[in-house]
Amino acid sequence: EKTGTDETTESHIVLNTKLHQPQLTQDLIFREHIIDQLESNLNKPLSLIAAPAGYGKSVTVSQWLEKTKALHTWISLDAEHNNLKIFLIYFQTAIEKVFPDVLHKTGKLISATILPPVNVIIHSLINELDKIEHEFILVLDDYHLIHTESIHQLINGLVQFPPENMHLCILTRKDPPLKLNKLLLQNRITEIRMQDLSFSQEEIVALFQKAFKLNLRDETVVQIMEKTEGWIVGLRMAFLNVKSEEEVTNTISSLRGDMYSITSFAVDDILKKQTPEIQELLLISSVLNRLSA
Repeated sequence: EKTGTDETTESHIVLNTKLHQPQLTQDLIFREHIIDQLESNLNKPLSLIAAPAGYGKSVTVSQWLEKTKALHTWISLDAEHNNLKIFLIYFQTAIEKVFPDVLHKTGKLISATILPPVNVIIHSLINELDKIEHEFILVLDDYHLIHTESIHQLINGLVQFPPENMHLCILTRKDPPLKLNKLLLQNRITEIRMQDLSFSQEEIVALFQKAFKLNLRDETVVQIMEKTEGWIVGLRMAFLNVKSEEEVTNTISSLRGDMYSITSFAVDDILKKQTPEIQELLLISSVLNRLSA
């Protein structure tokens, strides 16, 4: 864990695109019931959106941000954010995109040659954030990539004694090591999980109408639901090239089991339909020259 200064943090430049929320496309299905749940619980300090890859976590939250009455800001996390100082630099930058210079005192702590103890930063951060008079949402996307204990300590501090108008939204593939049980007992957290994000039969109907221009029979929709369990990316992958309900039915019969077989199907069916040149390009770009265990 790196908490002090080094060449990386001294010369660090924020990549602004890591502060952009996902762009919404025309063929997306609006998740109204989830958005209503998130919006109605905005008074709670934390929303946890936890599900495996391909369930539309980022897109669903981005849809919410397009509709919410609150101001909002976003950080897409990756490996570099496991450095506490870099995490804090991005945190400050994201907040001050919406509220310029609001973290003036905390910014001085962050820019120090050696970071002060985490508790000092937490107290300064909470005090300055608490002065903000507008409701706002901070989204931390891909939080499962964070494994630095001091960062978890920072986030725990923010949700334990939350600023009055701040709502934290964490998107993750697995539950973070935060004090979630305590928040649940106090009814201070909104949880959205895989079963909530999975497409319903009605949403599958809407997807095929919007993305594939197909109106499916009820029995076909039931079969799709059984095969994919509403896994959004699986649905798009499996039926990427269909042009008719007959092709949909043939695709369903070719799936060999549950949603996880769709990945194999994509290789066997979609990949093999590409030209030899495209297959060769994909092969060359997928094989590593070096591999370190």
